Amino acid sequence: MTDVSLLYDLTPTEEQQMTREVVQRFAKEEMAEKARDSDEAASLPDRFLQQTVDLGLNFMPTPKDMGGVGAGRSKVSNTLNIKDLAQGDMSMAIAALTPLSVINCLLDAGSIAQQADIFNRLATENFTPAALALMEPGIGFNTHQLNTTATEQANGNFVLIGEKAMVAYGDHAEVVIVFAMLAGEVAGFIVNKNTSSVSFEREDYMGLRPLPLYKMSLATVSVSPEAKLAGNLNI
Repeated sequence: MTDVSLLYDLTPTEEQQMTREVVQRFAKEEMAEKARDSDEAASLPDRFLQQTVDLGLNFMPTPKDMGGVGAGRSKVSNTLNIKDLAQGDMSMAIAALTPLSVINCLLDAGSIAQQADIFNRLATENFTPAALALMEPGIGFNTHQLNTTATEQANGNFVLIGEKAMVAYGDHAEVVIVFAMLAGEVAGFIVNKNTSSVSFEREDYMGLRPLPLYKMSLATVSVSPEAKLAGNLNI
């Protein structure tokens, strides 16, 4: 006989259900109906990204003192948002959710200072592109054995070398968090996209043509100790 106390309740809360209804309607009216034209044009619909701000997805988990609602990070809410938006169109869903992925990453592993700086830039009334640079070129990509490396220097800085693939928004992203191997463990670093040793090249993937994806090259990129995410990464 199953011990009911050990079961995990996946029933959406009233707030989650209300959010689902809004997101599902948005996916149907603003995504599904425009998906084919968007794919053929290889670009997102006009004002689509700005329209996603009204869904409030970035504001929900962000702490109140940093401009958000303060609902906290919820795996159930994230899963429901991904599922409902993807039913409209996968490319548009990824485009809308990449800033939220950065927020969630910082909620898990960012310092208070890192959170305050970046949340204030992402939880705003205007859509602000941001991305995680985790994927790497090649079919042998392994999240636990990245080819991109980070090496700590005598002055405390870190030097990053490697290539990333499928980085959303590329040099248009306000924030990019790069994952690299540091002393045998995966670590995350907030990288300034404008440094001269960082370059981007547009990529094109079947089924994701509207989504602006880029290859990111890091040629001996030096970052400060403050750029390293403070906590452990659940990758």
